[in-house]
Amino acid sequence: MQARGPVKTGVITNPRSRANRRGFADISAVLARRAGVVHRVLEEFADLPGVLREFAQAQVGLVAINGGDGTVQATLSELLREPVREPLPLLGVLAGGTTNAIANDVGGRGRRVAVLARLIEQGRGGVDPALVTARHVIALRRAPGEPVRYGMLFGSAGISRGIALRRALIPQIWVPDALANAAVVAGLALGWSLGLAFARRVFEGEPVGVGFDGEQPVRGHHVIVLVTTLQRLVLGMRPFWGTGPGGLQYTSIAYPPRALLGNLRRLLYGDRQRRLPAGYLSRNADAISLRLSCPFVLDGEFYEPAPGQPVELRAGPRVGFLRC
Repeated sequence: MQARGPVKTGVITNPRSRANRRGFADISAVLARRAGVVHRVLEEFADLPGVLREFAQAQVGLVAINGGDGTVQATLSELLREPVREPLPLLGVLAGGTTNAIANDVGGRGRRVAVLARLIEQGRGGVDPALVTARHVIALRRAPGEPVRYGMLFGSAGISRGIALRRALIPQIWVPDALANAAVVAGLALGWSLGLAFARRVFEGEPVGVGFDGEQPVRGHHVIVLVTTLQRLVLGMRPFWGTGPGGLQYTSIAYPPRALLGNLRRLLYGDRQRRLPAGYLSRNADAISLRLSCPFVLDGEFYEPAPGQPVELRAGPRVGFLRC
């Protein structure tokens, strides 16, 4: 990738994301010391098209997103809406939400104010191509005629139930995210092994039909269904080990999950050659068709499938993320 010259930076702040609920004076202080940066507070997601049009008119080449995964998804979906603005701006992701799965993978390291300061300086001095990570995004269509949503992390069955359980049981105000996520993952695996009711409800399985790259869908009973373009998830988890071409990483576990607790470490942190029992499946694909009757989650936002319609996922465009 060739080096880019100086680019103008625009910042989008979602005041309702977790890190911004008590204010964002720290972000404002960074911006006050750096003239020429365009900062817009996103009171409603409906305001996002206007904000991005303003950024385009101001020739903003780097958009820093100060929000959570849902804010990143909304920004991607608007930037990639037809007709797509070319060239796309680089994106910088600040960990301003609750889970911050996207920021943890393609964002910068350290406190978000420090990350923002480095992003602005990179823009001013000319972006170092070594700091740019290009990733596919997931293009999701729920039904014909509906707008395509663009994101990076899709989950259904036990994943959506597990997220709902985590939000219901563990306050997002004061419990550190890493601790809450680790507690839920370990608790569910242990609870399933001990036959506890709460884990059984999460992992009761759902009928799902899955078709890869135009293949005829195959129906099964699945405990989890996961599709992502990220290279690592929260807590550094890598629950995908498929090989071959394809911009989407798919992982599923059939019901009932065999030896879930004993295989948990290999499932989450094994290498590409990890060996797991039958029913644990991971593969890569460019297009995945899912027939669901249960809710699904895209970047932390819950959706219902359209009645009688498959949820279609495909590997969308590559987007450049500036990590510094």
